[in-house]
Amino acid sequence: MEQQLFKNNGWDQQDTMAFTFYNVQTIVDLPNTPSGTRFAVADVDYSTGILQFWNEAGDTVVHTIQLKLQAEAS
Repeated sequence: MEQQLFKNNGWDQQDTMAFTFYNVQTIVDLPNTPSGTRFAVADVDYSTGILQFWNEAGDTVVHTIQLKLQAEAS
């Protein structure tokens, strides 16, 4: 799912459904975050649907987005 939202240069799994992505660049417009915006880190918790972008130092959350699943017929 994250591949539809941003590119990254690596990731670590924090928990069963929580991941940290590094050197992130958004590839679509997100709420208050235009496509092409870069962040040092993005955390995604798929169990809660929370996406957080962090500053370059990695010590402050810059933006939080509540993700919602949308299904489309194939």
